[in-house]
Amino acid sequence: MNRGFFLGAALSLGLVRAAQAAIATPPAQAATKPLTAADPGFHETCGNLKIEVDAEYQDMRGLASLIVSDGSQVNQIVGGEKRVGAAEGKDGRSELKKYGFIFNAVPACDPEKADAVAMEFQVELSSPSANGADMRVWQVQSRLTFKKGHRTMVIAKPARVFITVSEAKPE
Repeated sequence: MNRGFFLGAALSLGLVRAAQAAIATPPAQAATKPLTAADPGFHETCGNLKIEVDAEYQDMRGLASLIVSDGSQVNQIVGGEKRVGAAEGKDGRSELKKYGFIFNAVPACDPEKADAVAMEFQVELSSPSANGADMRVWQVQSRLTFKKGHRTMVIAKPARVFITVSEAKPE
């Protein structure tokens, strides 16, 4: 007899039984599908949000205070360009490198928790090195859930980043 056939049949039977068990799971035990941005009413849970960022790495610092609507992307870029690479001993070539503070975020309010905002974000700090020959860059990208109105330390070392998400109030 062909052992491979029986092994394959047993494996198939095991997968079928696992699928049947998943289908037979009572609704109370089944995982609920989280709402997504495509679901109707998702972005009606909150209006505009104020996002405040305070980031430090070595001697570089970036600050942002931005208003964005729930589910929309917001970007801030502050900095410039610096010519690097023409230090002594090099072949005389140099290039312009961008430096500064970059913050990108996409917040999404949780329709089931009025004080929760899930947010994908990116923070970058960059600067020419002391000798000007190259660039120093620090960056983080993540997705976290924030409690509205609370200042949250999202990174402690080697950089320090605080983010606050709150409802934007008219001034």
